[in-house]
Amino acid sequence: MAILFRTFSTSWGYYVFDTSTNSVIVLNEFDFNELRKFENSGFVNKNNVLESYQERSFFKDVNIKDILHPDDEYLESLISRKVEMVTLQLTQRCNLRCTYCFYSGRYGNREHSDLDISFDIATKALDYAFSRSIDAEALSVGFYGGEPLLMIDLIKDCVSYIEEHYNGRRVQYNITTNGTLLTKNVYKYLKDKDFSILVSIDGPKPIHDSNRKFKNGTGSYDRIIKNLASIEEFDSESVRRIGINAVIGSNRNDLCGDQIFSIEEFNNYSALTLAFLSDTYIDEPYSYNNLLSVAHEKEVCKLLLFLAGRISKSHVFKFILSYIDIYNREYRRIRRIENFPEVVHHSGPCVPGASRLLINIFGDIFPCERVSELSLPMKLGTLDSGIDISKARKILSPGRLIKEHCKNCWMILHCMSCAAHYDTLTELSAPKAISKCEGNQQQYEYLLKIICFLKKNKYDFMLSEVSL
Repeated sequence: MAILFRTFSTSWGYYVFDTSTNSVIVLNEFDFNELRKFENSGFVNKNNVLESYQERSFFKDVNIKDILHPDDEYLESLISRKVEMVTLQLTQRCNLRCTYCFYSGRYGNREHSDLDISFDIATKALDYAFSRSIDAEALSVGFYGGEPLLMIDLIKDCVSYIEEHYNGRRVQYNITTNGTLLTKNVYKYLKDKDFSILVSIDGPKPIHDSNRKFKNGTGSYDRIIKNLASIEEFDSESVRRIGINAVIGSNRNDLCGDQIFSIEEFNNYSALTLAFLSDTYIDEPYSYNNLLSVAHEKEVCKLLLFLAGRISKSHVFKFILSYIDIYNREYRRIRRIENFPEVVHHSGPCVPGASRLLINIFGDIFPCERVSELSLPMKLGTLDSGIDISKARKILSPGRLIKEHCKNCWMILHCMSCAAHYDTLTELSAPKAISKCEGNQQQYEYLLKIICFLKKNKYDFMLSEVSL
């Protein structure tokens, strides 16, 4: 048993997150200092302040007997009856060579090839997913590469196959593309079939072209902008159908950080998202220069001031508005509990083989497109053999690998680490998992500070969305 909590302070107040009740408590300075003394003492000597809060049912002993995902007992049923998302890797070819791509960047665990999926494997993958989605409200079918639009004819064949064999089933199509092949005619087809389309653009032009180049080394920005302009001229509503995702590259010492956050060209698009580079599967994490970090913090501050009613939304970088969903969702997860569960697992892992799955060009099955196809622990099985349940259980509950560590973690209910963060390609590694913990805790404390600021400024977290 342990008393688990995390004290943190801001320029406007003192707080503590109490694990036992899943609550954030506002403190005065004296109580904060006393609790921090206890926190830093190794949780040995109690003090009067702690005991006064315990009398009000806070800071109770947390007695975690086991680390196990709550879906573990239902795993076989979920895999066989409730597949919700399948992503088909159509090709390992791409017409770009992006500096940070999983295939052509620093990751070293994938590489581009000239291989494509066959129609036979594609339809076998679709049959696999549809036959195992009986209890799902809908099946999301995604098309992935390489660059999936190199395989537009196969995409059309797959959609025709679904319409012929699974008429009446609810299907949601999605595709992520670099946009260079997204012509007006291709868009018209995707629109007719109600595809969700995500285009990767890291603009403005100098920044985008420094990362996202054709194989001959020239930038891809002008081609994408030309395609999108042609599409918008054809269909003015395309700005509501097409999403834009901007990846923030690292080590941009030759450009001021503010330039990264000035993608004015896409302000009329309604679905804008921002992503930072993944450190999974690389030996040395990406590092961002100070100018970019400061610029990002400034944009977050502007967003918070908007949500607090201090400035107009017109001052906010639109790509960062997607953070609002993160703040709302996490606030709703901080709800007081009276009895801490004895069996628990952190909330990062999804259900492998059910929540989502990737089927590659060979018919191999993986939990998602973010894991390495060279990973032995991440290969769940094949279309012929099915999913190895024992592997799926390990991926579902990776916290069991560092059970004692997780039992004593103050953010056990809120950690978003998944098995990919433990993966060395040959095994799930406990040392690698633990090496991520301090960073995860710092990130979550930062999120708690944001939530406390918004709460103090009377922001309504129960808003389902903020109109863009």
